[in-house]
Amino acid sequence: MSSIGKHCVILGAGFTGLSCAHYLRQLEPSCKVTLIEASNRVGGWLRSFKSDSGALHEIGARSIRNTHNAKLILNLIEEIGMQEHIAVPDKAAYDRYLYVYDRLQKIETSLFKRGPFKYPMLYYGLRHLMATLSGSSKSKKFDDETLHDFVTKQFGEELADIAFSAVVRGIYAGDTKHLSVKSCFPDFVRAQQYSASFVVGMMKLQRELSKNPEFQIHSELANDLVKKRVRMFTMRNGLGTVCEGILAHLQKSNDWFDARFQQKCEIIEKGEDKLLKLRLNDGNEIECDHVISTLDASELCNLLATSKSIHTSKESNQVLRTVSDVKYADVAVVNLEYPSKSVMHVPKAEL
Repeated sequence: MSSIGKHCVILGAGFTGLSCAHYLRQLEPSCKVTLIEASNRVGGWLRSFKSDSGALHEIGARSIRNTHNAKLILNLIEEIGMQEHIAVPDKAAYDRYLYVYDRLQKIETSLFKRGPFKYPMLYYGLRHLMATLSGSSKSKKFDDETLHDFVTKQFGEELADIAFSAVVRGIYAGDTKHLSVKSCFPDFVRAQQYSASFVVGMMKLQRELSKNPEFQIHSELANDLVKKRVRMFTMRNGLGTVCEGILAHLQKSNDWFDARFQQKCEIIEKGEDKLLKLRLNDGNEIECDHVISTLDASELCNLLATSKSIHTSKESNQVLRTVSDVKYADVAVVNLEYPSKSVMHVPKAEL
């Protein structure tokens, strides 16, 4: 038998947990997989629903950027037979807007237009070039700094305050003046190792990342989207349907796969013969060879804190203390729906 053992339990039925079960099946066909989910549905923070009018709303991500690592997701979509459900947005959906100076303004892609900023984009490109040539954009011995300071050195304070701040708040729900560039965007740090210019360094880094063996998988779907120059994609009925599709695909093989909803692991203990024993909130117990957690750090930390028999070293206790100190920001997703007559232009997806 392989190192994964005969039985593996996955905690969490979000996209990570479901895709983990999918690929575990491919790697170890003889291994039984049990999925434990505390809620009554799959998807985690991915959730799609339609309003009474039939409009699609997303709680969580609403699209996927078609970068080199999107091949992994597209390949999975092909494997579960959902490629016909992909929706490609109208080109107008690529436009981005910022609410600045009391009005909504489009972020221009032309170097000679300024959009919501004081100067045309060419000005900020030249500023970056001057900062690169003078050496002021790169620290001699880079350790870490705030995202705000990093972007300010590269492109100026205006772009840091307006554009980058808006992007980061959408990702981390945090203030760029208090977030670490090394923790939040490690590729920014790596880019400076490739070139004195941050922009050139990012371009070189992306080329290097595209050579990653994980992204060299063959995917007809991915190749087709690249040929059409598609920059992002979603699903006709929302990204949440991908998780539902993975579950349906897994449930075709009930002999090795078991999904348990509205059940929560409360304690993990050491069992006999090097097995692990999981005690669930309904009183049932499960024995397995391995446990894979896709829970968030705080929830996993609480679980491990009550499972003292499986971590006795000073190192593991230190990890628990460190993780428990991580602060989280609550994020609310607000979906607004307007009658089409009230909107000047509504980009439609190409289904």
